[in-house]
Amino acid sequence: MYIIKLVIHKYVVQQSQQIRDILLLTLVPKKPHHKMVFTPGQYAAIGFREGVRPTPMRCFSITSTPDSGVLQFGMRVRGDFTRAATRLKPGDPVRVQGPFGDFTLDLTYDKRIVMLASGIGITPFIGKLRYLAEKQLPLPVTLLVSNRSATDIPFYEELLSLARQNPYLRLYFFCGNANRSVPNMVQGTITDLHIRHLCSGSNRGSTYFICGSKNFSKRMQTALRQNLVHETRIVKESFTQISSVKIGESGWSVRSLTYGTTAVSLLLMSGFIMTLDLGRVVPRLMHNQAAASSVQQTNGASSVGSQSSGSSNTNVSPNTGLQTTPAPTNYYQPPVSTVS
Repeated sequence: MYIIKLVIHKYVVQQSQQIRDILLLTLVPKKPHHKMVFTPGQYAAIGFREGVRPTPMRCFSITSTPDSGVLQFGMRVRGDFTRAATRLKPGDPVRVQGPFGDFTLDLTYDKRIVMLASGIGITPFIGKLRYLAEKQLPLPVTLLVSNRSATDIPFYEELLSLARQNPYLRLYFFCGNANRSVPNMVQGTITDLHIRHLCSGSNRGSTYFICGSKNFSKRMQTALRQNLVHETRIVKESFTQISSVKIGESGWSVRSLTYGTTAVSLLLMSGFIMTLDLGRVVPRLMHNQAAASSVQQTNGASSVGSQSSGSSNTNVSPNTGLQTTPAPTNYYQPPVSTVS
């Protein structure tokens, strides 16, 4: 049995910052009790008003840390929703649902981490890396970031800064036009040879986190399995629309759950109205039935009296020998009065 509550957390925009095609949307709770509790690596659904109409809810990874006091999302500006998000101003209200997902660290189980990201798939890792640097946790982390171009790597400067803050973080960028003279830059894409190296030596027993496009995620998982990495050590996150986002282990999605709760509410309301109607109709029907029954009993008594006093009306059928009683010629049926 699953008890699922979709709580709306009320936030307002603190800052909206766009760097090339990446939007950093920073929110603060409208009131202290609206603050959402989350774990680094989780995501949430957000929505706001575009003009007079509310937008649909869309899911984005949380890039802030739980102790920062803010809720920050990183998103690539592409579709209608993200373009509308760029027009948000400080103080504008934003509704938040969540958090969702289990793309999180288990510090008792994950003793060594390998992160594999492509493109905007770096966003759920930002919250983790900020958290590790903030808490100064001695957890060895190797991050491989795959991107088409070296000139538009999301969070590039911050990643370099995090690597300088955290001596346990090793960082590599894979790009098609990588400048080999730049530290941490590798020409090309992440290959099976790189994965094989990440699965050997001191990296044995690592937990591998994957986030990126569907093809990237599939390719990384295949390479890890070929190098005998156990399934329990492969943790993946995919970018999906809210309609397919699952909540916990229930199999429900955010959209289907929203539709489901709406349908249940309508059914409950319909049931309540039907109960009120039955409360008025049933007594009326019972009254009508009692009146009709009383009239039938009166008519039956009159008929019996007539038959007993008129015995000469009984004849014998010549064909069957059975006695028949002809219908009375002047029988009167009084009307049944009903209450409406």
